[in-house]
Amino acid sequence: MTAPKPEPRDAEPYAYIRHYYGVDPKPGQRITMDGRPGTILRPTGDPQYLRVRFDGQKHASNVHPTWRVDYVPAAPIGAAP
Repeated sequence: MTAPKPEPRDAEPYAYIRHYYGVDPKPGQRITMDGRPGTILRPTGDPQYLRVRFDGQKHASNVHPTWRVDYVPAAPIGAAP
C-alpha cells in the first residue's frame, strides 16, 4: 500500500488565512494598506501573513491579513478600465 501524495503547496495558497481570519485573498488581487497600494503574491513562508509587493517596490513584504488592509474587489469580466 502506498502513502497518499501530499497536496501541492499552492493548491490552496491562503487556506490558513481564509480559515482563521475569514478573508479570501487571491494571488494577483489588489489591496491597500495604510493608503499604500499593492498586489498580493503567492505565499512562500509563514502561512498567517500575506505576501504583498507594494507599488514602486522591488521586494515583497509580509502583511497581516486584517490589520489596516483593504481588499480591492476584482473588476467584473468585460468591465471597461
